Amino acid sequence: MKTLIGILIVASTCVHAQDRGMGNGCSNATLRGDYGFKVIGTRPTGPPPAPIEQFVGLAITHFDGNGGLTQPVGSSHGSISGDSPTDTGFGSYLLNADCSGTMTLNLTGRIPTVSLRIWMVVVGQGKEVRLVVMTPTPNGTPYPPANLTTANGKKISASDN
Repeated sequence: MKTLIGILIVASTCVHAQDRGMGNGCSNATLRGDYGFKVIGTRPTGPPPAPIEQFVGLAITHFDGNGGLTQPVGSSHGSISGDSPTDTGFGSYLLNADCSGTMTLNLTGRIPTVSLRIWMVVVGQGKEVRLVVMTPTPNGTPYPPANLTTANGKKISASDN
C-alpha cells in the first residue's frame, strides 16, 4: 500500500510538471518577440465600387508582451495594385486567457493609412499566431466585408524589451 501511494505521488508530480506552462492560459505576455507572417487573401483596391483583388504578402511583427506591436517589415503583391513594400505600421493587441484575442494594425506606410481589425488565436504556447482580418478601415471608413484575409505567423526571435 505504501508503494502504491508513493507511485501515485510521483506520478501526480510528473503530470503537474508536464502541465506547467502548457494549457494554463494566455495573456498579452504570451506574445513577446518577432513573428514572421505569410498573408494571403482578397482586399479592396479602394472605396466602393473599386474592384477586389487577390494578394499575397510577408511581414515581420514585433509583439512587446504588453499589448503593443510594431510591424517594421511588410510587403505584398496584389493582382491589380502590384507590389507594395509599404505594409508597415503599429498597433495593439489583447489576448484572452483562452488564447483568443483581437488586434488592431494601422498600416501607416500606405496612403491613406489603413486600420485593420483582426481576430487572433495563439497556439503552441506562443510559438504561432493565426489571424483573420475582420474589416479594413481606411481613414475611419469601413470597407464592405469583401476582405477574406488570413495570416499565419511563427516566432522567429525572443525579446528582452
